[in-house]
Amino acid sequence: MRRQLADVGCKLHEVEADGNCLFRALADQLYGDQHRHKDVRGKIVDYLEQHRDDFEPFMEDEEKFDKYCERMCEDGTWGGNQELYAAARLFQVYVVVHQDQPSARIMLIECDRLKPTRIAHVAYHGEDHYDSVRSLRDPIDPDSLPVSIELNCEGFRPEDLAKVREFVRFLGEFSQSRLRLPMRLAPEQRVVPSIVDGEVDQLAGTLGEQLQLSTAAGKTLSKREQRQLKKAEKASLDDSSRRRNNRHALGSERE
Repeated sequence: MRRQLADVGCKLHEVEADGNCLFRALADQLYGDQHRHKDVRGKIVDYLEQHRDDFEPFMEDEEKFDKYCERMCEDGTWGGNQELYAAARLFQVYVVVHQDQPSARIMLIECDRLKPTRIAHVAYHGEDHYDSVRSLRDPIDPDSLPVSIELNCEGFRPEDLAKVREFVRFLGEFSQSRLRLPMRLAPEQRVVPSIVDGEVDQLAGTLGEQLQLSTAAGKTLSKREQRQLKKAEKASLDDSSRRRNNRHALGSERE
């Protein structure tokens, strides 16, 4: 994680691992003081309760919303995605989550303002632990707000990452489906059900645009996913070339 952060000009600012780590990391980002975690926790839980309709549908079925909020009020209770989303909206900040996951090293959680009051950076790594993230040039003076971190996070919203993963999965399935089709089928029949010829090239182009993510943030796909993507793209191009040749041959025969 330290090397990953250094690649984008950042460093870990460790907080205590006492169950309050998410709130400590947010407190450091918001106030420059991790010891204000109780204040941050209380405000976030109040926000959850006040916006019940927005958060309750995403709670786990085995725990009632009221019970969840009651438990989250307790010191040492681990926070997670619900609390990060609540924090972004409550404090009107963007939250950038740095993760040690090859397929999603950065996740951006937005608030409902075009210009947030600030951008909070936290790291999620190890055994379900959160730390604060500071700029490499941040002297980290006591009780001082973090130095602003300039990092292009375009394309790293949760929905963007989900689209990329889904499309890589689709291309992999498309490539495998091509190889399993009976050879007696005419080339123009060798398509995945519900996907017409023209859509394959269009979708491949769309993925190419989606993958033009921030180079500063590093690669978001694992080496295995990159190999799978290249293989699927080559298969798509080969298939398109064969279709063009077949159409040309049919046209010549008719003449």
